[in-house]
Amino acid sequence: GSITLAGTVNGSGTLTTGTYALTGGTLASGAAFGPGTLTSSGSSELAGTAAASTVDVTAGTLLLTGSNRLSGNPTTTVASGATMQLTGSQAVNTLSLFGTLAGAGHTLTGNTVTLQAGAAIDANIAGGTLQVAGNATLTGTASSAIINVAGGNLLLASGNRLGTGSNVFVFTG
Repeated sequence: GSITLAGTVNGSGTLTTGTYALTGGTLASGAAFGPGTLTSSGSSELAGTAAASTVDVTAGTLLLTGSNRLSGNPTTTVASGATMQLTGSQAVNTLSLFGTLAGAGHTLTGNTVTLQAGAAIDANIAGGTLQVAGNATLTGTASSAIINVAGGNLLLASGNRLGTGSNVFVFTG
């Protein structure tokens, strides 16, 4: 089954269906989405938790109000022109970023974070590998164990953007 939400889900407990679509909707604190696929468009807010294994921010902004709103260690994609806004720390399995990861001072930890052409990061990145596949801008910090610049350019907004323990590799092609 599926649910499309343009309003607010309040209360406690878990709503379980295969597909969750936030189209400017809000999942209030205390409420939860079960496993499945979460898609966000418009101005959406996740104050509760979602155990989705796949998260796609296709347009607008998905505001994660607090830490660990995405509890399913998801494979995450943020489309060009879309934003995922952090207000606390968040872990994901992977992030493919074409748009913006916002949230100055907050950290997203991922096994693999891939910056596509046009990606902008105003948050901190940590975890396994940061892969740069197109021209991208880093205003936050990256303390990933491995940073591969394999395509395009990584513009660092100022000094000290890369972690001292990171292994940085720049490939030509």
